[in-house]
Amino acid sequence: MADFFIVIASDPATNGVSAFLVDREQEGVHVRKIEGLLSCAASQLADIELDDVEVGVEKLIGKEGMGFTGIANFALDQGRFNVAWMGVGLAQEALEVMVTYARKRSQSGQKIFNFQLIKGIIGDAVTNVHAARSLCREAARMRAENHPDAIVQTTMAKYFSSVAANKVAADAVQVLGANGCCDLYPVERLFREAKILEIIEGSSQIQQQIIAMHGANRYYQPKRITEV
Repeated sequence: MADFFIVIASDPATNGVSAFLVDREQEGVHVRKIEGLLSCAASQLADIELDDVEVGVEKLIGKEGMGFTGIANFALDQGRFNVAWMGVGLAQEALEVMVTYARKRSQSGQKIFNFQLIKGIIGDAVTNVHAARSLCREAARMRAENHPDAIVQTTMAKYFSSVAANKVAADAVQVLGANGCCDLYPVERLFREAKILEIIEGSSQIQQQIIAMHGANRYYQPKRITEV
């Protein structure tokens, strides 16, 4: 649907990465909508093929060589903050459906909420939702204050929230049983939508690497261990 695209391109001569505006109608630009998506069906995703597309210097965004650090990283940080909150909302929706179903559904003469194993699943889900929301709120506070660790806090929020959303959505399907596997109940869609959160704006594995590097610098205490 876009009229133009932001393209991040590398220069073989300098190994620099720059960002450019490319018009959709420009010669050599081919757009093909992606069908059959697992989730995010309304996101209008497409394959963009560039066939000998030439752009002038007036299409350069920012400074030459700043395409990744100045443009892509900024967009990723904003996107991760959004995805973190998406995870919270999705997980809470799954939790609400799970709890409501468990309190209404009867099996063996009692509501299934009364079964200890069901309570255990719900207890974990409540904890995950609250923890994810707390991480997101802390990220929001640090971003508003321009804290130097705001980016890594956002990364942690995105990582935890997306993993939590997957866990809570999967558990909601489990609690609903066979009903959770059909589209008569919303958890079937929530289960599919949750997975994409661990992929977009940097996969969970990439988030782990970023968080680990932060931890290696933040929590390294060489004087505590004198011999290895």
